[in-house]
Amino acid sequence: MKVKTCDITILKKMVKKNLFIFVSGGGCKGLKYNFMEKNKGLTLLNKNNLKIKTDIFSYFYLKESELYINVVNLCNKIVIKNSTIRDKCLCGMSFKL
Repeated sequence: MKVKTCDITILKKMVKKNLFIFVSGGGCKGLKYNFMEKNKGLTLLNKNNLKIKTDIFSYFYLKESELYINVVNLCNKIVIKNSTIRDKCLCGMSFKL
């Protein structure tokens, strides 16, 4: 997983512990991203004292992806850019392969 250094700084302010990202069934396209703070899991990124972790199922969906922060109306939104996705919904949280 790739994350720009400026986005890591923002992420470190957003989460107190490690960021855990996982893929689950749901959303309008069948699969969706979920975010939580959790210490356990496979490490996708360990940079500047920020660890992004995931589970074994989600690792294969996320390992080649790019995470960035989109600032809209003074709110920070985590966005994942993934080249393996064929179709996604307008909000960007739901997708299909």
